[in-house]
Amino acid sequence: MNLQRLSGIMSIHYRNKVLWLYVPGGILLGNFLVNYLVSRLTGGVEIYTGGLASIFVCLFIGGILTAAQTFPFALGFSVRRTDYYMGTLVMFAGVSVLSALLVLLLSCMEVWTGNWGSNLHFFHLPYLSDGSILAQFIIFFSLLLYNLFTGFVIGSFQRKFGGKGTFILMAALFLVITILAFLSTANGWWGAIFSWIAGHTAVQLAVWLFPVTLIFAAASYVLLRRASA
Repeated sequence: MNLQRLSGIMSIHYRNKVLWLYVPGGILLGNFLVNYLVSRLTGGVEIYTGGLASIFVCLFIGGILTAAQTFPFALGFSVRRTDYYMGTLVMFAGVSVLSALLVLLLSCMEVWTGNWGSNLHFFHLPYLSDGSILAQFIIFFSLLLYNLFTGFVIGSFQRKFGGKGTFILMAALFLVITILAFLSTANGWWGAIFSWIAGHTAVQLAVWLFPVTLIFAAASYVLLRRASA
């Protein structure tokens, strides 16, 4: 695959600034402003918020929509499936790197400003922001890339098996999760599960996400190779 083809695929994705810039940025900014206003109104009470999760959710949805929107569009211009996949992979990596750097910068700014002068913990959170700057970057990058490919493999599955197949898959996953949750409750496994998680750092768990992300990426490639436009 040459660089011209690669840049062509990436340009298809980056033209959708609403999906990759305006929506994630707007939602994240809106969440921050609301929480900042609440923190000011409460008179400096220390507030921990999960608003940062919005950017991960946005990229998860972006991964789903990527396969649904750009895959048939690219094939309509006679783009090879392998070229489309490689361009998408590079684009996902670029989005994850830039987003991780942005979140890391805002996390550092939160520390430098004394939690925005209002005891608001939005970007710099306990456990998630533990460790060195490099460790924090790995955590954010891993989570962002994982969410992108989790969405992408779902979107790729939909391209291959259609809406009915995707509904059956979601129903099966929901059933499996429900059964596992019931077994964990019935056998008292939750304590051991949470103890195991607490026994590892966030960066260790983030590193272990990379093999899962790689599996999702490989599955997406197989599905798109056999999917119709």
